[in-house]
Amino acid sequence: MFQLKPYQEETLQKLSVFLQRSAASHDIEGSYAQCTKENFDKEGVYNNAGFPDTPYVCLRLPTGGGKTLLASHTVPLVCKEYLAKDFALVLWLVPSNAILEQTLKALQDRKHPYREVIDLAFDGNVSILTVEDALYLIPSTLRGNVAIIVST
Repeated sequence: MFQLKPYQEETLQKLSVFLQRSAASHDIEGSYAQCTKENFDKEGVYNNAGFPDTPYVCLRLPTGGGKTLLASHTVPLVCKEYLAKDFALVLWLVPSNAILEQTLKALQDRKHPYREVIDLAFDGNVSILTVEDALYLIPSTLRGNVAIIVST
């Protein structure tokens, strides 16, 4: 498994603080404002995107900064810190079909570092799905697994 670089660990730590504050206060905007005062905005930008009860955060990292690796670490972080759930349904969006194929291949490979991070956090109870696969998703899959739908 890849060792995170210090700036990646710092990014995840700041995201964790935001998620914890949002979950505890049920005040996403207030939590963001508090985090922004602590220079959180260098790593994330709040935008409720029409969903006022849902945190919407963008982790800004340079090209080659490990955004997909951080996304793998973010799935368990959000489940633990914000949702307080063992499992969740995740919509993992990518910008193009080429990146969709790469990401899907990596997440479906149990030996790939992205998948290893998620498997470790959820004891291997992970389902990686395309949008087409998701059409046949059954409720029991959601109760005992983190289900990740990868799409553009």
